Amino acid sequence: MTSALLGLRLVLAFLAAYHLAIGLLSAFAPAWTRQVARGLYALELSDEAQVVHATRMLGLYALTMGFLLSVAAHDPLANVPIIVGIIFLQSMRALFRLVHHAELRDRFQVPRGRNAFNTGLLVVQVALLVYWFPR
Repeated sequence: MTSALLGLRLVLAFLAAYHLAIGLLSAFAPAWTRQVARGLYALELSDEAQVVHATRMLGLYALTMGFLLSVAAHDPLANVPIIVGIIFLQSMRALFRLVHHAELRDRFQVPRGRNAFNTGLLVVQVALLVYWFPR
């Protein structure tokens, strides 16, 4: 196994574990989800019924992404379309954090520096996936 393939598999496995964990929390443990959102993203989520329901539904998407990432981590060369999808998703997440920074600050009390840090993490993920992309 080449170092590029190993690096790609490690990034995909890390993203899979993250999405599976966040998905499980979001879908099945709304109270813990609020704590994790505060710790990881500096987001203040309410416990209103609509927010809880939306968070559960997003958790199911995260679980699905975690599963797909696990498949890609197992065999990246056979799952290039999944990797392309993840590159797109993480790129759009970073872009939306930049475009909607005022909304994150005003509605969720996310400090500018914290938003920049989280955006930077997404950009690093994308950069690594692109760098190690199967050719």
